[in-house]
Amino acid sequence: MPPSHAVGTAIDLFAGVGGLSLGAARAGLRLAAAVELDPRAMAAHAANFPQTVHLGEDVAELTGEALLRKAGISAPNR
Repeated sequence: MPPSHAVGTAIDLFAGVGGLSLGAARAGLRLAAAVELDPRAMAAHAANFPQTVHLGEDVAELTGEALLRKAGISAPNR
């Protein structure tokens, strides 16, 4: 059973249908976003994790800053 509160935040890259996302959620992480290029896999992931931001984009085209912004995560101050 997952913890009742999030212990951290995760972004799943190459998310597929959500195997890693499920493990992260069960470990108590809040899944902020998932990135998957395959539309069928992304549709399955979206059905499994409806509260997550889903990005059907190529990971190679995303910068860290853009990924954090799209996921709704504030970038750490440097």
